[in-house]
Amino acid sequence: MIRIDNKEFQFVEGMTVADALKLAGESVDQVTIVMLNGNVVSREDLDRTHISDNSKIRILRLISGG
Repeated sequence: MIRIDNKEFQFVEGMTVADALKLAGESVDQVTIVMLNGNVVSREDLDRTHISDNSKIRILRLISGG
């Protein structure tokens, strides 16, 4: 299992961060900051950073307002 923003999803061998985001219904183009096990993953590396079972992914969205 992997955890994405406190929701659990089934881990698949060879899965990348981008694959996990798609599994969670997230648009890779819409996320602002992605953290994998506490480390920031750059947008350019989302589709080539592999994850392991029990990984934790956090999606941080920037919000503006005033």
